[in-house]
Amino acid sequence: MIASEPCLASGLWTLLECRDDGAAGRSYALRSEGLVVGRTSEASLTLDSGGVSKRHAAIAIEAGRPVVRDLGSTNGTYVNGRRVESAPLADGDVVQFADRAFRVQRPRTAESGATIEGGALPFAAALLQFEELMSGAGVAPHFQPIVTLPDGQTVGYELLARSNLEELRSPLAMFQTAARLGQECALSELMRREGARDALRMPDCHNLFVNTHPKEIVQDRFLASLAELRGLAPTQTITIEVHEAAVTNRDDMRRFRSALCDLEMQLAYDDFGAGQARLDELCEVPPECLKFDIMLVRDIDKASPTRLAMIRSLVRMVQDLGVTTLAEGVETAAEAEACTELGFELAQGYWFGRPAPAP
Repeated sequence: MIASEPCLASGLWTLLECRDDGAAGRSYALRSEGLVVGRTSEASLTLDSGGVSKRHAAIAIEAGRPVVRDLGSTNGTYVNGRRVESAPLADGDVVQFADRAFRVQRPRTAESGATIEGGALPFAAALLQFEELMSGAGVAPHFQPIVTLPDGQTVGYELLARSNLEELRSPLAMFQTAARLGQECALSELMRREGARDALRMPDCHNLFVNTHPKEIVQDRFLASLAELRGLAPTQTITIEVHEAAVTNRDDMRRFRSALCDLEMQLAYDDFGAGQARLDELCEVPPECLKFDIMLVRDIDKASPTRLAMIRSLVRMVQDLGVTTLAEGVETAAEAEACTELGFELAQGYWFGRPAPAP
C-alpha cells in the first residue's frame, strides 16, 4: 500500500509508481514543502514494504528542482541504479527506496482535476541489482565453443554476457536495464573485461571472440577500452565482433580496422544476412571472419535448392575475399553436415557445445 495524496495538481514535479506487474502506477505530487518517504504512517509517502526504513529518505524542492536525501536507511536510496546519500533528480530519473521504485516527471500542464497517469516500468527489481552487476560482483561470463568443419575441433570461444543475479540473468534483462540508465556501453565493456579475465584460465582458448554494442562504435571511449583489454590479455588472440547493422560508414570502419591492427586484434562481422547485407563494406573493409546469422542456418538441411545455391554462392564470394566463414546457431547433426557441404569453415551452436562458465 502507498499512503499519500495522489497527484491532482498541474505544474508540480511528480513521482510515478513503477510496478513489477506491468500495470500503470499512481502519481504523487512533490509540493514545495517536500516530503518524507518511510514505512510508517508518520511519513508523507508511506510505502508498505519491509525493506523500507521507518524514515527512509526525504525529497525537497530546491531552486525549482527535486533533491533526494537518504535518512540513514538500512537498504539505501538509489538514483538510476546507483546508491546515493544526496542527489538532484531530473526528468525521467528512476529513484528507488529499497525495493520500491518511482520515475521522476518534470512539471507539465494537466487538465484541472485530472489524475496524471504514470507509465509502467516493470524493471524495479532489476534496477536495484544493476549497481551490484556493474561492480563486477554479479558477472558470470559464459563461453561457447567455435569449431572447425568438418572435424569439430575447438579453435576458439565466443564470450557471452551472463549474470548470477536473479533479476538480471539473461542478456536481454541486463541490456534492457542498462538501456533505461544509458549504460549499454559501460555494461558491454564490463562483460568484455570480466570475460577476458576468466578466459585466461582456459588452456584451449586459442581465439576469444568478444561482442560489442552498436552504440560503442561511435564512442571515443571504445578504442581506449579495447587497449585496456589488450593490456589485460597481452598474448590472447582476440576477435572483436561488430554487428552488421553498425557497419554504416566505410571511412570510420577503415580507421577502426587500422586501430585493431595496431592492437593486434582481429575483426568479425556478426549476424551477416540478418538485415541488409552490406556487401560493399565487406569488400572495402574485409574482416578476418564473417558470421552468418542463425536465420540463414536454421533448418538449412531442409532448405530449397535455390536457397542452398544462394548461400553457397555467398560463402564462396566471402572466401574469395580471404574471409573465414562461420555458421552460427548449428543445433543438429543434419545442419552441421549441410554447413560442411556448403563450404563453411567454422561453426558454433548447441550441437557443438552450449555456453558454459570457464572451468
